[in-house]
Amino acid sequence: MKRLLPVLLPVILSAGQARGAEPQSTVGSVTQNNGLSRNGHLIVMTPSILRATPSAPQQAELQRAIAEYDALIELPEAPPALRAEALRRAAYLRVWLADVGEQGDGPQLRRAIALYQQLLRELPDDPANDLALYQLARAWQLAGDNAQALTALTQIAARHPQSTLLADAQLRAGELLYAQQRYAEAASQYAAIVARGAQAAGNAPYFGIAQYKYAWSLYRQNEYEPALGVFLAILDRSLPPGASEEPAVLDALAAQQQEFARESLRLAGVCFAALGGGTAMNRYFAAHGEPRYATLLYNALGASLLAQRRYSDAALVYTAFIERHPLHALAPAFQQRVIGAYREGGFGEPLRAAQARYVQQYFPGAAYWQGQAPAAAVMQALRQHLDELGRYYHAQAQQLPPGEDTARRTAFAQAAEAYARLLQLQEDPAQRVAIRLLYADALLDGGQTRAAAGQYLHAAYDQPDARAPEAALAAVQAYQRLAQEVAASERPAALRESLAAAQRLDAAFPQHPQWAAVMTRSAQDLYELHEDASALALAQRVLSGTRALTPGQRSELLAVVADAQYAAQNYPAAEQAYLQALQQNTAEPSRRREFIEHLATAIYRQGEAARSGGDLRAAATAFARVNRLAPGSRIAATADYDAAAALIALKDWTAALLMLEAFRQRYPQHALSDEVDQKLAFAYEQDQQPAAAAQAYARVAAQAATATPLREQAAWQAAQLYERAGLKPAAVRAYENYVAGYPQDAQRGLDARRHLADLARDFTHDESAYRHWLQEIVAVDAAARSAGSQHEAALASLELARLDAAKARSLPLSEPLARSLLARKQATQTAIEGLLRAAAYGDAEVSSAASYEVGAVYRDFGRALLASEKPAQLSGDAAEQYQILLEEQADPFERKSIAAHEANLRRISEGLWNDWVHRSAQQLAELAPALYGKRELREERYEALR
Repeated sequence: MKRLLPVLLPVILSAGQARGAEPQSTVGSVTQNNGLSRNGHLIVMTPSILRATPSAPQQAELQRAIAEYDALIELPEAPPALRAEALRRAAYLRVWLADVGEQGDGPQLRRAIALYQQLLRELPDDPANDLALYQLARAWQLAGDNAQALTALTQIAARHPQSTLLADAQLRAGELLYAQQRYAEAASQYAAIVARGAQAAGNAPYFGIAQYKYAWSLYRQNEYEPALGVFLAILDRSLPPGASEEPAVLDALAAQQQEFARESLRLAGVCFAALGGGTAMNRYFAAHGEPRYATLLYNALGASLLAQRRYSDAALVYTAFIERHPLHALAPAFQQRVIGAYREGGFGEPLRAAQARYVQQYFPGAAYWQGQAPAAAVMQALRQHLDELGRYYHAQAQQLPPGEDTARRTAFAQAAEAYARLLQLQEDPAQRVAIRLLYADALLDGGQTRAAAGQYLHAAYDQPDARAPEAALAAVQAYQRLAQEVAASERPAALRESLAAAQRLDAAFPQHPQWAAVMTRSAQDLYELHEDASALALAQRVLSGTRALTPGQRSELLAVVADAQYAAQNYPAAEQAYLQALQQNTAEPSRRREFIEHLATAIYRQGEAARSGGDLRAAATAFARVNRLAPGSRIAATADYDAAAALIALKDWTAALLMLEAFRQRYPQHALSDEVDQKLAFAYEQDQQPAAAAQAYARVAAQAATATPLREQAAWQAAQLYERAGLKPAAVRAYENYVAGYPQDAQRGLDARRHLADLARDFTHDESAYRHWLQEIVAVDAAARSAGSQHEAALASLELARLDAAKARSLPLSEPLARSLLARKQATQTAIEGLLRAAAYGDAEVSSAASYEVGAVYRDFGRALLASEKPAQLSGDAAEQYQILLEEQADPFERKSIAAHEANLRRISEGLWNDWVHRSAQQLAELAPALYGKRELREERYEALR
């Protein structure tokens, strides 16, 4: 020990001199970039006291020194102070060599750590232990044990609160904790440094970096508002005095301060964003006061959000500035930033809302200006925004489907408002005309037609340019639309405004390409306003002028001429004008139909005039001309009817019939069809065409709307005319229809049945039908007898009996005689009964005929009996006896026949002598020649009968 001490002492002393000459290596001396990084971590190299890499001789010397220190430490007799220093130096040199890369691992570091721990155990109260703890922390950190390093660093504050290494140790402890994401513990380390720095007015060691890292630690814990306060404190300290509104103020700072300031601005913005953005910023400033550099904060936060593509949030930050400072000189610029954010983000609706706010807040006369003249830049921005707004809403309105009327009107109104304001700001004449035309278009499409027309007039005549003719025409068209839109009572006024605009166009732009169209419309409007003379004059002026007219325009002008002439009751001239208009063949179907209707009316009026003047031939000609020149017109049917009526009055049956038949073909469903059939029936009858007349009367009879008496008469006439024309089947149907449809007239009903019976007998030879109608006559009389019906019934009964008699005669008497005789006898009896019924009516003519027929029936029966077939087995006397028997059987029937005829002759005493009585006399002459055979005998007999 004694031998070593003289050797080691100079080394220790030299080492002590080296320590005294070497500045203490601290975090502050080895931190690069002032501890700033993008993620809030300090960029710190491995701690080292000596940064210079030792040369080989120096390393050898240091190794010898370490060995000697180690030897000294082992000497029991070494003084405590010397031994303590040897412990420090032996540990320090090992740490240093490890730090510079020599023996950076393993035993030497562990030996250094053990030496520092030994020192701290042996000398726990040594004042220099703060350095030992500091270097121990370095050793643990180099060995990769940050937890032990952190323990050593925190012991400095606990054991040596006045140490000059305190701030350095706390900063290093904070960094280790921060790196481990132990932000709350890190914040307490940084906060201690900041607190001491605040007491020293910011002059304490590491105050700036600790303050910055303290803010970061709070931020990492989501303690945004406390972190914000720290960042703002950094800015308060970093930025120059006075208001700081422009970002360029940062450029004047020193590099270190500039970096801190920029990062603090950015991070303050991040905190505000986390707290709610611009709204939170305003709320914070209201509570804590607004810093002089608040504008920079709004800008910084907005820019940060834009960089993150958080366009809406950025816009809200800029809006918050305006809400807090609505009259600030930079308010328009911030509103521009709002617009820019929405534009960059592609947010259409918010963009337009922001542009609309810009216009509202900064338009000349707004409260913002408070009497001062608007800035040129603001005026330029206003023009841009108004132009964009107007064009956008205009295009949007045009793209909306027609069904969305409310939305379309709203969009057009918004466009019109933008154009109107832009017009106030625009001074360039050419631009003003263009804007005014857009304004007028938006008004027109938005339903503000009158206002649009006024704007077109301004564009056409106030500052006329190349588009003036276009505007002049648009004004006329707008007033035309107005006339369509207003109530009927207001239409005349609107038409007069249109006429006034048209007159201005005529005077100012006589060569306008649409001049003819405008003048044509004006002529029509004048006519509608009942200014017929003016309408006629204008139409004739245009027609006779040199300007080219389209066929359609010529047609419309001719229509005006025609209408005006019609109104003046100059119907021939009106007719010619309408014909010329139709010859143009250009009108739309509806318009052409209108021309045809007017033409028809003009011609019809000529017919009416002729008829009123008594010239029926001219009237008929005019009425007939209606359908020829205006076919399909509403009045054509009436005209045809009136033409036929005039021809009937003239008794021109042929022409009348042609007209009436044409009417039937053209208008089968017309209301006058019934009357036409009635006139046709009359005309055909007068023209001696019974068949055609019958058909017409049949149609009249079928008319449900016609009065019953007229239909009944028509039905009767139809039947008679069919019969007269020889159309027997049609006559039968007509009589049958009459009988079925008109039971009211009993006599005519009997006549119809009589005709039907006769037709069945003579034409159809239908005995069944013949019997039916005869029976009908008898039944009608029985139901309601009259003098006429009784006679008809008597005749019918006679004819029925004759039918029975004919049937009886048709029955032969053949073998077996008993059976055939019975049938013949029954049939004969039926006939006799029928004849007696006929005679019972008391009609002299019928009774005499019936008496004759009774006699004839009895005689026929007797003859048939005599002529009956003889049994084949009879011959000789038997046959003769059989014949005698037949004669005996036949004799009573012959006597009955004589009695019947004699009864008829007795009618002579009643003053009756007719063909039937005469024929009975002839029959008696044959039956009883002895009594009635000779003339003188007959006369005596007749006299006796009298």
